[in-house]
Amino acid sequence: MLASVLRDSDRPAVSILEDLSGRELRIEVLDHGHRLLSYAERLRLHAAGLSLGWWRTGLLRTADGAVAASTLLVWLPARLPCEACRALDAGAEPAGVILGRLGARREDRQAAAAAGLDEVTGQDAAVRSAAVLTVNRRPVAIAEECVTRRFAEGLAVMAARRPPRRGRPGRGLARTWTARRPGRP
Repeated sequence: MLASVLRDSDRPAVSILEDLSGRELRIEVLDHGHRLLSYAERLRLHAAGLSLGWWRTGLLRTADGAVAASTLLVWLPARLPCEACRALDAGAEPAGVILGRLGARREDRQAAAAAGLDEVTGQDAAVRSAAVLTVNRRPVAIAEECVTRRFAEGLAVMAARRPPRRGRPGRGLARTWTARRPGRP
């Protein structure tokens, strides 16, 4: 179910995970810098004329220090305000929070259940997701997340403990967190 929510919603992944867990997540930046964009990244970002991107890897952690997900962000400084680039480089807030203030949306979304260990955390992976982040419909970054199995299982336990929602059958949690489609309330 978590993979479906991440794939269907255009909201930043950190906002989705915070809403589902009811807990604030903070970023711990592990490494950062700038590098040449790969051909695949330039294609996804519609950035044929740009070659340099900035990047950071990190962990989304709960207040008690538990790892919710590992993250990778590659962004195009040429397409973002200087303040946003400085904030992303400083690493004090999750990218979804910083870019969310600019109205960022997740497009070209991919998410799937994962098996095996996450190479960053060394923990069991539950879901891997990736999306192109856009601001004013213009691609500005690629975000990737690997949600840990422990965090995802905690979400499942919380969902199981919630009282059933009233209303039409089949309109549960997944519908609550998906993006609104045109013509739907």
